[in-house]
Amino acid sequence: MTARLKQLLAKTLDLVAFIAVTVVFWVAALFPMALRRRMFVATFARVFAPLMGWPKRIGTHLGFAMPEIPAAQHDQISRQTCRNLGATLFEIFTPAYTRRLAQQAQITGPGAEVITRAITDKTPVILVSGHFGNYDIIRSKMITNGVDLGGLYRPLNNEWLNKTYVRAISQTGTPLFSRDKAGFTDMIKHIKGGGSVALLIDQHMDKGLPVTFFGKTAYTSGSAAQLALKHNRPLIPIYAIRRSNGKDFTIWVDTPIPASDPTTMTQALNDSLEHVVRKHIDQWAWPHRRWKPSRNR
Repeated sequence: MTARLKQLLAKTLDLVAFIAVTVVFWVAALFPMALRRRMFVATFARVFAPLMGWPKRIGTHLGFAMPEIPAAQHDQISRQTCRNLGATLFEIFTPAYTRRLAQQAQITGPGAEVITRAITDKTPVILVSGHFGNYDIIRSKMITNGVDLGGLYRPLNNEWLNKTYVRAISQTGTPLFSRDKAGFTDMIKHIKGGGSVALLIDQHMDKGLPVTFFGKTAYTSGSAAQLALKHNRPLIPIYAIRRSNGKDFTIWVDTPIPASDPTTMTQALNDSLEHVVRKHIDQWAWPHRRWKPSRNR
């Protein structure tokens, strides 16, 4: 197959995926919100996730990162992970619903006082989370409470879905910064102007720091720590944990990371995320290829 044909096939599959997701949301919109949510979550977990090969990949990653978990439990964890990811996608693409959930979320944890101060005194902070629970709940909660919080996001590979995605997360709150050169430049201007930022730390970065996650080398961006050190901002691990009813959230704030050096601070961020993932295994995005080797070393 030629490169041009491969590109055409990829574009076609992207368009099909966009149409399928659009149709699912369009049909679901005909029903009350609670039923709409259940329909989307079920369809995603039973149809879309298997089509993307996620259950198998989740099992592989669980076996790699947490070999102490019996393989017999992988299917159950995989099913619930796919349901949680489906719920998160529904919430992200339904921003008004996300804002309501965020308003109800209670802030707790050893670092809650720092977040409360950031809200009341508008103290600029750098918040760090992962693809865990629903990270946009955090952003919505802070923005609703008057915090000038910018978010760094990675554009979706699917150009049609990406337009819908950016439109949705923009309704949750702005400013937003694309993870590219222009986006980073705008984010630095925002920080220098006294704004806060929210970053996700759990994606593989070829040029990242060789720190560990679940005891395995996971190349991780050191930018959060570098920004905190350069601009003298508190570096705060924070997570929106989905409650047992599947839809409400608790915003849990870990202890702020002490200032030291980028590698030590980034490792502390990974350790914090690992801690909450171990307590809520099915709320992390296990389909991520988190432990890829670096191609730049």
